[in-house]
Amino acid sequence: MHFHKKVIFLLLTGVILSMPASCVTKTNQQSKQPKGATIFKGTDTNKGGLGHPEIFTSNLPIVIIDTSGKWIRDEPKIPAAMKIIYDKSGGRNSLSSQHIDFKGKIGIELRGKTSLGFPKNQYGVEIQDDEGNDKDASLLQLPAESDWVLNGPYSDKTLMRNYLAYEFSNRIGRYASRTKFVELFLNESSDTITGDKHYVGVYLLIEKIKRGEDRVDIKPLKPADITGGYILKIDKTDRYETYFFTRTGTRLF
Repeated sequence: MHFHKKVIFLLLTGVILSMPASCVTKTNQQSKQPKGATIFKGTDTNKGGLGHPEIFTSNLPIVIIDTSGKWIRDEPKIPAAMKIIYDKSGGRNSLSSQHIDFKGKIGIELRGKTSLGFPKNQYGVEIQDDEGNDKDASLLQLPAESDWVLNGPYSDKTLMRNYLAYEFSNRIGRYASRTKFVELFLNESSDTITGDKHYVGVYLLIEKIKRGEDRVDIKPLKPADITGGYILKIDKTDRYETYFFTRTGTRLF
């Protein structure tokens, strides 16, 4: 990010925001509504307003999730509807755009442990059919699968650390979750989408780590198998999880 007089150049997205450089303060950096990827016409950005939904545009894909008035919890998933707006030709995306990349039913829940206390939450998303069963779908030209993560990089003010780590790994031929930057609107009430009330910020759509031909390509183990493909994780202890310690004291799940 470079600062030059009264124009801010954002190298990640190529967007230019015309606003006083003085408004980029520590307070704004801690906001849960990063403004770097959007242009809000007729809006005073110093006040943090996002304007009306009909004039909201972004060069990032827009994800809209509607829970029909239900609050999202940390398990179990609740039913919701999701729509992704994405102009594949490179045009700007808006809430009224007809460039629909995905529209359908999902199950959604809060995700994380420490991050549950952040103002900007993370979400686990499962694509579902009309009966509530898993359904594979391609999102934003990524390989079709049912399970996805909406990562809200609240503690990472660059918004790029996870993206860069995964991207570098994939470029050297080592699989890591593929990602796409998006802007998220979340409606947990029964009213219509508005810019100020439902915009929750820039998120990273991430492939959930799981076994699969287009994810972690390992063979499933049968009950009698000892050798084969395993997925291990290093994480905080969750209730009912089985884990063991390595010789160096690392806890693995």
